[in-house]
Amino acid sequence: MDFYINKEWETKEDQLQLQGWEKERRVVILRRRLSSDKIIGFETPNQLQ
Repeated sequence: MDFYINKEWETKEDQLQLQGWEKERRVVILRRRLSSDKIIGFETPNQLQ
């Protein structure tokens, strides 16, 4: 199901079942477009080995 909260936010709702899960779970994703001057990036050293 897709729906809009307001002009800025868009949502997507669905069901997800990963391996090992006995039943599906509800997943809701929210997103909004950021203006180019508000985008922030993070850089971290690779600590996973």
